[in-house]
Amino acid sequence: MCFTSTPPPNASEDQIVNCIDWLAPGFEIVDSVFPGWKFSIPDTIAAGGLHGQLIIGQKVSTINNLIPELIDQKVTLSCDDKVVEEGHGSNILDGPISALKHLLDGIFDEPSEVPIKAGDIVTTGTLTDAKPLHVGEIWRGHYSGVINSSLSIEII
Repeated sequence: MCFTSTPPPNASEDQIVNCIDWLAPGFEIVDSVFPGWKFSIPDTIAAGGLHGQLIIGQKVSTINNLIPELIDQKVTLSCDDKVVEEGHGSNILDGPISALKHLLDGIFDEPSEVPIKAGDIVTTGTLTDAKPLHVGEIWRGHYSGVINSSLSIEII
């Protein structure tokens, strides 16, 4: 999601929705510098988290009833044309906007944190579990719902 304006402190979910400019499907590539993915939470925070790359698909700007639409959002994740998992927006806390509210409330409660501002892009969580990637694979997400498109990446 990309913000068109800064949400107010302790914003309601509806106020948050009013601050969203667009949303899009995405693939977040997670990575770890720790061998065997063995680490503590403080270790991963010190290493900059697990974020490796974010690939953003086709943007959706016209959004009605966004809260329930995102809860109902579906994705079929496939690798080399074999379905690996199906996911839903309901897999993210009480929905992506609820997850976003939780993040924003945490930011506003911590004075040292920088608030979300216009132009910021925020991911809200995954509709499926993270999967291991291998060179040569082609991964596709087929999205249906408020986001109705496909996104694919080839691992090189």
